[in-house]
Amino acid sequence: MRFGSVLARNISLWKYLKVTLGHLNAFDKMMLWLRVITSVGIIVFVLVLTAISAASPNSLYLGRLDTSNVNILQGLFDKLSSSVVSAKLSDINNGAGLTTAEILLLTRYVDSQVHDVPDYIKTGVYGWCSMKHASQELWQPDGTWKEEHNSTKAMTCHREGAQYLLNYRKLLDDLGLGIVLSYAYGYTYNDGVLDHDNAESAKYNKFLAALSRRKVNMVNLLYVVAVLEVFILGSIVLYYMIRNRPEQTMKTKILLHSISLMKLLVFICSLVAVINFTILSINIRQKISNELDSFGFSYHLGTGWFTCLWIFAFFNIISCLVWTGFEWCITNNDPPVPAEETSSMLGVHMIPLQESSSRDDGKDLDLLAPTITLSRTESNLTAYSRAQNMVPSSTFMF
Repeated sequence: MRFGSVLARNISLWKYLKVTLGHLNAFDKMMLWLRVITSVGIIVFVLVLTAISAASPNSLYLGRLDTSNVNILQGLFDKLSSSVVSAKLSDINNGAGLTTAEILLLTRYVDSQVHDVPDYIKTGVYGWCSMKHASQELWQPDGTWKEEHNSTKAMTCHREGAQYLLNYRKLLDDLGLGIVLSYAYGYTYNDGVLDHDNAESAKYNKFLAALSRRKVNMVNLLYVVAVLEVFILGSIVLYYMIRNRPEQTMKTKILLHSISLMKLLVFICSLVAVINFTILSINIRQKISNELDSFGFSYHLGTGWFTCLWIFAFFNIISCLVWTGFEWCITNNDPPVPAEETSSMLGVHMIPLQESSSRDDGKDLDLLAPTITLSRTESNLTAYSRAQNMVPSSTFMF
């Protein structure tokens, strides 16, 4: 019984939609589909950029920090090599720099420290993931074991929240790369512990806190856009239900302009979010490049996530044009109503002018005052047939 009632409601709704679409011409149907598709697309891409990105951080990520131990070793070696004192100037080193033997020893030490460093770290909207290629010993047919390098992948993900932003200096400290912090930022060790209490660290923390607050605001702005679009979709259904009803003309205009205003607001919010996410990620990439590029670190923007972000921006542009742009830039969207239809809506029709003339012994023609007769007629008759039924055909003057 319940299934039958649901099916009946769906059938009646489908019939109603067919009747409603039947009143639209080709252009109006195209505009309707554009409006619905762009609104649905905006909602879908908000979910992709937030919820789906959180569920699949390995595929949809804001950025990727490459931390390959091979690159780090090469970067450290190049950095430390610049400190080598020429043999001609330093046979005993004199504290002026590092000898080649010291650099080799230090490189071996760094190699032992970065052995467990992941190959890269992906940062998402709500957290981060690290990936490391691991070696595996495999049994060979000849009865020996052989180590296969990079044969397996180990992925570890951490959920932090919308406020999370890549804190790459803390990450280096957690990975045991204090030597990089010491050379790159002048951090010192106190009793074997890296000292973070300095002016450079305070400046960096302030920079990171400002970006984190901005990121939280942009994530919330995306959710505001999605909520507004859901409300707009409901308003679109209501608008196309009442737009052809003469008694709902005022409500139709109010609803039309309300949707246009909401679309403009959605466009502004989306544009702000897109620009801020882009600038935020570029700032982080530029800062890492300036500070850590010589040590073998690099930061790359997430291609998949930013592709979705710019498709989201494209949908917003099209949606704003087909609503706000179309309704505000075109002054009169309604076709002019014919005079016959206007008078039929009033229920009153004018009868053609009736004239009579007479001649009196060759004198000038005396014209009688024209008369106009008003009569309520049936709306389904044409103007000519209504007049013909009311007066003789001889009274029509052509």
